[in-house]
Amino acid sequence: MSCPAHTRYIAVPQDGPYLGGYWTGSGVSGDPSAAAKIAVSGDMTLSLVLPVATHITGQILNPSGLPISQPMVLAMANGPS
Repeated sequence: MSCPAHTRYIAVPQDGPYLGGYWTGSGVSGDPSAAAKIAVSGDMTLSLVLPVATHITGQILNPSGLPISQPMVLAMANGPS
């Protein structure tokens, strides 16, 4: 049985310390428009290396200097919108 060829994009979710994103043909990018089209006509093997994501660590303290429980922190590349 043969299957028709399809064009696919590869998206990798962030997993632990590794940065997810879209396969570009030579690496991984967070930009969906950089995703490479991959022609798939049967079984194939694709190997890629996920870069380690940048992480921000620390504490958020209240005015008394005590840690706030479960704060939500957003890191935005382009500032607030």
